[in-house]
Amino acid sequence: ILVLVVLAPITEELLYRERLLAVLRELWGWLPAMLLSSALFALGHADASVMPIAFAGGLCCSAVMLRTGSLAAVIGLHAGWNLGVIGAS
Repeated sequence: ILVLVVLAPITEELLYRERLLAVLRELWGWLPAMLLSSALFALGHADASVMPIAFAGGLCCSAVMLRTGSLAAVIGLHAGWNLGVIGAS
């Protein structure tokens, strides 16, 4: 549970939102950055059955990051999502 609710959200959001989203936004603007970083985030979840929801989650996290600029908010959102998934299974 620690890995899924704490470590994964921190490492994934540092990579996909703080680094990748920021670089792509500088290169191509906010919409292509959101779409590409979310697609790569989904591909990082190697199970094809979860890729669509991971893509949607990536879009939500990207929108929060772009709107608030808060990595903590995005990590919290991601951690809450993962905790909900664990609770539902």
